[in-house]
Amino acid sequence: MPPHTTRIKLPVSALCNVQCRFCDRNMDCAYTAPNGVASETLSVQESARYLAALLEKTEPPVEVCLSGSGEPLARPEETMATARMVRKAYPDVRISVATNGLALPGYAHDLAEAGVDCVRLSVADVDPSRLGGLVAFIRTGKRSMRGDDAMQVLLSQQKKGVAEARHNGLYTTVVVPVVPEINKDHMAEIAATLKDWGVDALELVPFEPREKSGLGKARPATKEDMEEALMAARSVMPSAIIGSLGGDVVSLLGEENAATLLRRIKLASQAEAVTDRPMPDLDRPYVAVATSDGEAVDVHLGHAETLLIYSNDNGLVTLHEARKTPPRGGGDNRWSALAEILSDVKVLIAAGAGDNPRTILADKGIDVRVYEDAPLQGAVLYAFGIKPKGRGKGKQ
Repeated sequence: MPPHTTRIKLPVSALCNVQCRFCDRNMDCAYTAPNGVASETLSVQESARYLAALLEKTEPPVEVCLSGSGEPLARPEETMATARMVRKAYPDVRISVATNGLALPGYAHDLAEAGVDCVRLSVADVDPSRLGGLVAFIRTGKRSMRGDDAMQVLLSQQKKGVAEARHNGLYTTVVVPVVPEINKDHMAEIAATLKDWGVDALELVPFEPREKSGLGKARPATKEDMEEALMAARSVMPSAIIGSLGGDVVSLLGEENAATLLRRIKLASQAEAVTDRPMPDLDRPYVAVATSDGEAVDVHLGHAETLLIYSNDNGLVTLHEARKTPPRGGGDNRWSALAEILSDVKVLIAAGAGDNPRTILADKGIDVRVYEDAPLQGAVLYAFGIKPKGRGKGKQ
């Protein structure tokens, strides 16, 4: 990609199938998500509006990267649909997908058919023992794997993914986070392995610890670390470069304007056509909301101590009651207990939600929806399939 190309990232998935130790699941992935986007995902229609607004602020050439907050190939149908939308609307734009590679084998052909040009593959390390210090577990289907066997599976899938991507004409860039205490002194070895895999390009990005992640107390990568790592990588792959974290939303619009744009797009979507997502029914007639003030959806599910429960009586939506959530802690058992408490709830709305609670609650018949800081009234009406007549009483 030419140095002056602008990369615009579209968040198409909040789900992830790899738990990196430098990742805090309450926050977006530092290596794939756009700046200023907190656990947001965009539908195809929302992505179209978002992209159109950003393209007004920049000049070609442009690369549109389908990315997180999570793993795009954890939601392959949505990712492919978004790629097809971008290719149809902007035939000259380069399209890439940011992925951890676990699900890449088998999807490379579909990505190419959808109009994707490039895969941006995140590889933390190529040695299974070191990789275990950077990745806690992987998830294949409903099975979680840990330890050396899991790391071998991840590396094998990444290597296969590169081969399949190249076979289908996809340019492959590998992105490696430089972690001083784990992989920084092994960049030549990492580069050599990636070269053997047949990758087209190597990009190093600086590790920045997140307080609540497994590596929250690890030392961040300094400028000197990055220069040393780059020199080692270039001894094997002379074209290796240092990249940057996040996306270009802040630089194009400014952080406040980017957040405002996303919120407007979300509100417009909520006020439009009736959703095809599950709606309350006779067996599960209620909608639950995580809120601090009864006006805005402003509480992450993991932090919610109380949920407001709403009912719909022939179009009259009212507050039914408030219910306490199980105490924090307890891992997945907390979400199983919450599912029991919400056995008559069809839709749960929160400002954020992790992958595990979403999966567990979905298995119990509860559709978890994330509307960050949206007006509560509009979000609840939308969940009941009612088109809001106004913007609601949420925070403006």
